[in-house]
Amino acid sequence: VYAELHANFPELVRDGFAARVWIVSPTTCMATLNTMRAILKDARMREQAGAIRRELGLDGLRGQKHQRSISSFTFNDIFT
Repeated sequence: VYAELHANFPELVRDGFAARVWIVSPTTCMATLNTMRAILKDARMREQAGAIRRELGLDGLRGQKHQRSISSFTFNDIFT
């Protein structure tokens, strides 16, 4: 599929790339969607961690040690 698109429709591939469109095959579509979902979930968790740090007062000088350890958590640390 990809070779056919690149060989016969190079302008379409360039336009899609410029528009930030991901070209996926049926077999990679679900993997791509799951990856995007994990990235968005990780971003939401980071935002929530920041709100928790602010609520606990760990964003100031008092909690520098704890702030560093809390902010180093990622989606993979928690769910793997």
